[in-house]
Amino acid sequence: MVMSKGAVLDLAHTYFPSARASYSQARYLDYWGKGQQSTHSSGALFVPNRGQTPTEEYSDLAERSYTPWLPLVITALVQTMFVSNIKIPGLAPDAVAAVQKVWNRNELGGKQVSLYRDTFSHGTGFGVSLPGRDPLTGAPMPVIRFVSARRMAAFWADTTDYPMFTIEADRYVDQRNSGWSVQIMDENATHFIMCKGDGEARSDWFYKDYVEHGTGVTPAAMYVNMIDLDGQASSEIEPLIPIAKRIDQTEFDRLVVQRFGAWKVRYITGLVKPSNVTEEEHARTLIKLKISDLLTVEGKDAHIGTLDETQLDGFIKAREADIRDLSAVSQTPPHHMLGLASNMQPESLAAVNANLVNKSFERKTGAEMAHRRLLRVAAMQMGERREAEAYDMQFTWRDTETRSLAQAADALGKLATGLNVPVEMLWRRIPDWSEFDTQEAKSLVESGAFDRLLDGLAGQGLQIREPAAA
Repeated sequence: MVMSKGAVLDLAHTYFPSARASYSQARYLDYWGKGQQSTHSSGALFVPNRGQTPTEEYSDLAERSYTPWLPLVITALVQTMFVSNIKIPGLAPDAVAAVQKVWNRNELGGKQVSLYRDTFSHGTGFGVSLPGRDPLTGAPMPVIRFVSARRMAAFWADTTDYPMFTIEADRYVDQRNSGWSVQIMDENATHFIMCKGDGEARSDWFYKDYVEHGTGVTPAAMYVNMIDLDGQASSEIEPLIPIAKRIDQTEFDRLVVQRFGAWKVRYITGLVKPSNVTEEEHARTLIKLKISDLLTVEGKDAHIGTLDETQLDGFIKAREADIRDLSAVSQTPPHHMLGLASNMQPESLAAVNANLVNKSFERKTGAEMAHRRLLRVAAMQMGERREAEAYDMQFTWRDTETRSLAQAADALGKLATGLNVPVEMLWRRIPDWSEFDTQEAKSLVESGAFDRLLDGLAGQGLQIREPAAA
């Protein structure tokens, strides 16, 4: 049963302020997640003032002080996450799951990168599946899209898998006024409404139209970076913002010292200007002094000396200490930030990447849960009830761990010979080996093409020999 127009407008008037607060928080985190903190008031540096406003030099140094460290934290994590294949237990080994076809048709293999990046930045992200058609062929298919937390918020009645409803909104501005175009999606339909201003009064809301989807649940899945038992999601970068502020401020302080205090200052005290010399002549005399000149003074009260330059070592060490704090707290390998990996061996890289691998495993676990919920909805919309009930849907993640091909080959060989694991099951573990490579290799073996290739080489006088025993 579709919700009445009045009920939809009442719901919007009640919950839209919470949705806007959620959008605002996501936009704030987006500045830091994209390295644009210089354009937000929260990223402002402490700049010495001369009068009412900073001088042009200070402003210039401030602009050079911002460094996008938090995007690096997110990128290092996102680059470990890529779903390459989806399997439904119980299907024939060669069968392609219907949800895999939907995944491919919606080009989610590429779009998932943006989903993870926004989810880690904002703390949440959303996937929506609605009945639709292939834009090229016109064939019926679920249309899946990912939505940023800057535009969508979800509201829950209890701890069920799917939200009670979602509110998606975009601002509009025309010649007369401004407001919001809003979509409220529940278990039966998507309602299109709008409001003037921020919709503070019930009379500011207007109903436009609705489209039924008939899924039976709100067809949206929420992706989270981290979430507690009370349902509070947290951003990957929000707790790191104070450290990022320290790094930017330390960089600014170093640049100030480098610009104004990184050289010696020469001084003379007790030097009396001759009475018969004008101010202009005295100034010209001082300008004539060069680095190579020998300065002599007369009079017992005159003193010549220098003020030492300010050393930059302390600022550099403070900056490196802050970066190491950021590395430790975010579980990002320090060589990603300090550029120390040029001469590291694969074994050493694997050891220092261990914390990032563990964090990636935790994030993959949460992403799999949301992927499964979203694709089960898509399967139900296709009438694939068996896959809609696939609570054990399996996702294959591309192996991005740092290891040499020789290491991988040695480990896989030992699994095959020592534990008698079928080699066909190990093909997927080969670095940079895709599901297509696995199927192609299997076809070559089953068709006998590989054996014919070896026979052909032998017929040409080429022999494949076993390696000599050690």
